[in-house]
Amino acid sequence: MYARTNAPGAVPDALVIILVHGMVISSSYMVPTAERLGLLSRVYAVDLPGYGKSYKPWPILRLPQLADASAL
Repeated sequence: MYARTNAPGAVPDALVIILVHGMVISSSYMVPTAERLGLLSRVYAVDLPGYGKSYKPWPILRLPQLADASAL
């Protein structure tokens, strides 16, 4: 999965926050929130499979499969 992150420049041992988008959008929607959170934490904004810059599986994944992909 593709993820936008500030981790390389983040403070070591900072709180890690993972932002997961909703249906029909991608991590680009989360950029303003990620930028604010990134001032004090390590932030990852992921593109779930089938969205944004992540791979496009066939058949399209259903919600339980997207949840499984998020847990990895």
